[in-house]
Amino acid sequence: AVDTYADAKFDQIKVYTQLQPNVLRAITAEAHKRGLTVTGHVPAAINAFEGVADGMDQINHLQFVTRSMLPDGAKGPVDLNSERSQQLIALLKEHHIVIDPTDGWGEMANHPKNVDVASFEPGINAAPYTLASKFRAMGSPAEDAAKFRERMETNRKVIHALYAAGVTIIPGSDTGLLGYGLDRELELYVQAGMTPMEAIESATIVPARV
Repeated sequence: AVDTYADAKFDQIKVYTQLQPNVLRAITAEAHKRGLTVTGHVPAAINAFEGVADGMDQINHLQFVTRSMLPDGAKGPVDLNSERSQQLIALLKEHHIVIDPTDGWGEMANHPKNVDVASFEPGINAAPYTLASKFRAMGSPAEDAAKFRERMETNRKVIHALYAAGVTIIPGSDTGLLGYGLDRELELYVQAGMTPMEAIESATIVPARV
């Protein structure tokens, strides 16, 4: 399967949650042999530490990073000062792992439904009706507002910690509203501590280098 994409001149293989570790290792080994990088979801059977060990070059969606900062099976707030969190950040930096947070998509998909989408994504007012109606229908129950705010604040802190440590951050294609979501993703990076220019670079020269 990897050879099929390599022969077609693809640059990268994307992997998903359902893969077993032995399959992931086979994919990354063959991809690297053919000069391709491997990106995607950290499979459910492993954590980010193991995903890196198994050959992943990039991780899509910040949740796979934040979950791995917690002890296996644990739930609760992430402690960025914990030994585990610091070890993961150092590992990502050491192995030049690229992180695609998709923070804007998380905001769009999980915001409380009693919060107007336009309050954080004004582009919704200019979007075609069929598109705008789809995105306005997204969100979580209003009673989940506290959990949503906590998750967004955690994401902000984790993005800041990763970027401050020198981990490469890029905005991928899983953004919020099509045509506008990239702008919102960059705004969230600025809220996480990037300068506006650094956020712009994360969507231009940095992906080109990656």
